[in-house]
Amino acid sequence: MGLPTPLKKRIVIADEHGAIRQMMAQVLTAECAYEVVGEADNGRDALDLCARCKPDVLVLELLLPQLSGSEVVRRLRLQLKNLRVLIFSGTLNQMAIIEGLKCRPDGFVGKRDSLATFLEALRAVVEGKSYFSGLASTLWGDALSGNPLDLTRREIDVLQLIAESCSSKEVAQRLGLSPKTVENHRFHIMEKLHVHDIAALTRYAVKRGIVSSDFCR
Repeated sequence: MGLPTPLKKRIVIADEHGAIRQMMAQVLTAECAYEVVGEADNGRDALDLCARCKPDVLVLELLLPQLSGSEVVRRLRLQLKNLRVLIFSGTLNQMAIIEGLKCRPDGFVGKRDSLATFLEALRAVVEGKSYFSGLASTLWGDALSGNPLDLTRREIDVLQLIAESCSSKEVAQRLGLSPKTVENHRFHIMEKLHVHDIAALTRYAVKRGIVSSDFCR
């Protein structure tokens, strides 16, 4: 009898850009060792998809609409203990990268790195190892020594949607809150961050990598 065929590793890809997701899926499928079981174009869908599909590895862009990649990793660490996470991001925002590293992903590769580097990182992550390339490796020490955001999960949700130019009514509808509760969250966020207007909140969210400037209308 021949040896049993190894099971393919199940992958979920989360990236806002459809072309990137499709190209990654083609590359991974061609490798024969992987099966792409789902794709998401925003952070909330990535969270739901992982909870539903329970993949082996999540390949994740840091800057995602609706819920940042960093926050996705934070929440999945509590929900899926065995999930491996490889961040594959195009951002050069050092603070955003540091925020991502604080969440302890298993690997971090920049989109400016080569395809060979990405595949090498994915193999390492699948095997239970860590892999950090380029800028991420140089910022690892800063991530370990930095202080976490002094905001609750709900406040981060509200902050991201405000920075994406959602009105209080829209934020309330998306999060299942009342507009008054959203206003209260916004007040407390401004107090904690010592800012006084929406523009300052948005600048803070972009600086910390909670939202990309591309998502701010």
